[in-house]
Amino acid sequence: HGGQYSLVERIVDPASPAAGKTVKEINLPLECVLVAILRKDQLLLPRGNTHLIAGDKVVAIAHNSYLDHLAETLGSEK
Repeated sequence: HGGQYSLVERIVDPASPAAGKTVKEINLPLECVLVAILRKDQLLLPRGNTHLIAGDKVVAIAHNSYLDHLAETLGSEK
């Protein structure tokens, strides 16, 4: 979509609203999709009941207008 979306990586911060919650509990906007979770040596495909744990590296595609929201929800960049 003409550069309107970005592929980003975020690390789930222990103090973030997402830590310890499932994907469906964190209420991401429709314009943001979690693509993968890298946990230790595992690649997980996120589903609604997948728990996010502090330290997880989350790969997401998000509309550029929601990048700040994603950072606030999950945590810092890689």
